[in-house]
Amino acid sequence: MSYLKRRTLTGIVLLTVFFTVNAQLANPYYSDNDNVAFVGNSITRNGEFYTIVSLYQATRFPHQKVKINNYGCGGNKVVDVTERINGDILEFNPNCISMMLGMNDVGGNYYTPSLLVNGVYSASTLASQQATKNTYFTGMKNLVNTFKGKGIKVLLQSPTMFDEKLVSTSALDYRNKPLGVFRDSVERWSKQFGLQFVDYYTILNRIDSLEKLKDPAFTIVSSDRIHPQILGHFVMAYAYLKALGMPAKVSDVELNVADNSISRNDNATISAVNLNSTSGGTFNVLAKALPMPTIIGAEKALEWKHFDFYNELNNELLTVKGLLPDKTYSLTITTKFIGNFTGAEFSQGINLAKYATPQKDKAQAISNLLYAKRDLEAKRRAMRSCEFAVLTEQQFATFTPEQKIHKVDSAYAVNPSSLFYFGTYDTDRPNEANIIAQIQSLEQQVISYQQLKEYTYTIGEKVTIIPSTMVEDFETNPVSHWNTNPSSGGSVAKAVVANPLIDQANSSANVLKITKTGSATAATWNNVYSTYYKPVLNKQNSVVEFKVLFRASENTPKSTMIQFRGGGSVSPATFSQTLNVMDTWQTLSFDFVTASAFSSKFNLNKDSVISYIGFFPRFDADQLSSVLMYIDDIKVLSKPITSVTNPNSKTAINQVYFDAVESNIYFKNMPFNNFNVVIYSMTGKVCKRVKVKSGTTTLNVSDLKSGMYIVSCFDNFSRRISFKFNKS
Repeated sequence: MSYLKRRTLTGIVLLTVFFTVNAQLANPYYSDNDNVAFVGNSITRNGEFYTIVSLYQATRFPHQKVKINNYGCGGNKVVDVTERINGDILEFNPNCISMMLGMNDVGGNYYTPSLLVNGVYSASTLASQQATKNTYFTGMKNLVNTFKGKGIKVLLQSPTMFDEKLVSTSALDYRNKPLGVFRDSVERWSKQFGLQFVDYYTILNRIDSLEKLKDPAFTIVSSDRIHPQILGHFVMAYAYLKALGMPAKVSDVELNVADNSISRNDNATISAVNLNSTSGGTFNVLAKALPMPTIIGAEKALEWKHFDFYNELNNELLTVKGLLPDKTYSLTITTKFIGNFTGAEFSQGINLAKYATPQKDKAQAISNLLYAKRDLEAKRRAMRSCEFAVLTEQQFATFTPEQKIHKVDSAYAVNPSSLFYFGTYDTDRPNEANIIAQIQSLEQQVISYQQLKEYTYTIGEKVTIIPSTMVEDFETNPVSHWNTNPSSGGSVAKAVVANPLIDQANSSANVLKITKTGSATAATWNNVYSTYYKPVLNKQNSVVEFKVLFRASENTPKSTMIQFRGGGSVSPATFSQTLNVMDTWQTLSFDFVTASAFSSKFNLNKDSVISYIGFFPRFDADQLSSVLMYIDDIKVLSKPITSVTNPNSKTAINQVYFDAVESNIYFKNMPFNNFNVVIYSMTGKVCKRVKVKSGTTTLNVSDLKSGMYIVSCFDNFSRRISFKFNKS
């Protein structure tokens, strides 16, 4: 690669660089428009490991349209899969099949300890064991030939492990070793037929043994000894991706501050490079892939020394050479603070996949959609598990949906234990067309989130991180504790949903959605109460901050009001702010110290506890159709406050002060450069909002009416200066 270099006479280069777009990462196994069917038993039906594989595919190769679908059925053996090929597996015309069978085929009942006599199985038991192996061997080879005969590419997966060492009340047998025989056979057939092979059995047993040395109660599967939980599924997805030779690289970007040159731009485009060694600078990056997000519940695996997921499958490398090695700089992407790093750390390279970047937020939104798809597919798999348990292949092909429901209901009435997945079959089966439509809708939403975006990276001065308490980010907590009810007219619904504007700064993957429909009585306000009860420690210098997005129909006024209420009872102090209708996330902050309502509720000379937090959007009565309110990232921040004893005097020690004669707010010796100024009325209404550039010393407020106001100055990282002033 030839480097673009240029130097000025002063030695400081401010150069915009545009680099040729590299070819996107090549997928070593799947091609564009591949339609993949994961075929198997209940372990496949669970859908976790294949969903993680789908997530990798969607984020690492966003330019590809590859559909991955679940065709697992609980309790299946090779004979069961053979019977549902035409009626089920080939339903959506897959051209790739990933098949895993064996856990049920091995015949665990032939390996129970009770069958041992003096440590040896009887001749009849050994014959039964061999018969199950023969059935499995013959059936698997026949399935491979059938699929290959239809022009379908086949991938074979080994069975998973059976945990014989777990202390559990679940039935114990000794099938793990026979499963190893099945594993060896599957690998042999893969070589014989020229197929891709994935080995789950070996890696699951190895990790399980290593972790049991540290904790004998550990299991990589679950208490039933068979079904992997999230840790096991995460390891399975890792094994699958590694076996297929999937790339570790998300992108690899390297810049050199000395001459603003680009040393590497693998799977990314870099532009507008403007850096220097002292203060950092900015540059733009358009990566052609997204990092894998965190898999909730599988974080423990990332700590294992024998499991290096980030280096092997999730490497988004940023390297900047030439910064001062001992100096600490901040890294921001758009306006989202990523972290503080030394010049030496920048020079060594930072794996951004480990950090909460806007790109990772976007990947998390894709994950949410794919997991929602997984849940819907699980319903369809439950239907098929019930139907194929009682229907012949001919009946499945010729029966109407009503006849199938009647047949399943009849079988369940006779023997409920025979249909483990019966559940809500009667409800879901008539609704299957709608379930399929929802799955297709989610697939389209994934495509919309795969659209790539250029982000501005800023290397700046070290940021002092203000301690904060994340009260609610809607990533892992339920929504059940939120109450929504209109005071008059219309109806209200609440749900945790994927962020509708994931590309915007300061917004995470999941958000609370409040929907109001209908209209209220004329000339009145309509309140929607969204209250959250959770004790939060209130320091003397606390600020409650949250993100809000307000969307409304064209007939709705262009602003509304949202109140924050906090206190020790259901009659808390109230602080209100006007919220504009904008298709963008806004940050609202409520200052406990400067709000008179809170001053009357709390003794600010000591710490106290808020046991009640409420959000009260108030929608205008003229609203005719629906309005949407999204809320996210509710925090309690601790902030530095400059106390002003005489706010109307120009005192040298003051950093912000008001001159009543000139109607100017003066900024002196500010602790940050570019910052935002918000002026509130004493009721909390936002009267003026201004972005102030570095070097600005005054802000004229002659346009404000007479009265008492609150000024709050803050930068992007919640460092604040606040005071009151009286405009006559």
